[in-house]
Amino acid sequence: MPIIIAETIEFDGSDYCFPLNEVRELIPHLKENDTITFSILEIKNEEGKPINIPRPLKRTTQTISSYYNKILREFVPCLRFAPYQAQQLNIGNNYEVTLLIIQHNYRTTFPLETKYIGRTRELAESINKIGISLLSITQPTLQEAVNYLLEASIHLKEGKIEYARTAIRNSLDKLRGKFLKSIKVSPGMETQDFPDKLDKLIKGIQGFVSYGGPHPGPAPKATTEMAFNMAAELIKMIARNIEEKVIVISPGETTK
Repeated sequence: MPIIIAETIEFDGSDYCFPLNEVRELIPHLKENDTITFSILEIKNEEGKPINIPRPLKRTTQTISSYYNKILREFVPCLRFAPYQAQQLNIGNNYEVTLLIIQHNYRTTFPLETKYIGRTRELAESINKIGISLLSITQPTLQEAVNYLLEASIHLKEGKIEYARTAIRNSLDKLRGKFLKSIKVSPGMETQDFPDKLDKLIKGIQGFVSYGGPHPGPAPKATTEMAFNMAAELIKMIARNIEEKVIVISPGETTK
């Protein structure tokens, strides 16, 4: 479903440009003024050192522009970041940025597979932990929960178990409270106490990651991975129930 691409940012005298010429190789009909929906997965400075970026990941939809590539000696499609945006994101000239491209013109890029472009293979394991079906979710709250899980998967890959547990807790927190109260069960499709059962299930999973991270206590890897997998399956189940209209979300939590 997504395209994972790492490219070097180039300053063209006015904006910081992320080239999309390799994406165009995969999607030949991609052109200027089309839209791309993406999240920034990783930023590395000119020395190759990763920069801590804000979490959870945020999706952005931006119009494709173009710039003159001095190496290729031609105009290539790109995503432009104005100087103030680059400053907010901590992006500089010759920084390497890795994007997770979800949609082209609001349509899923590759529905059945993940494409990797450039130096992105090290992220493959993290993305595969999430799964294509989760990355395609558009319901706002579930999307935020998935973004936290993606963060957790990256931490697991890096061996930062405490940080992964915190991200899993944040993901599960997104599913409780206002979101659960907004769920309505369609008559005859599920038991009417389904939201209460979900609440108990979420509390149970949270119990496995309620210690460790910023809280005192151990942070066992096996338990963390189990909680991660349970949270991912839980989100898949909720998303499927919404798609099949087993449950309906009230207007305050409508899908995008």
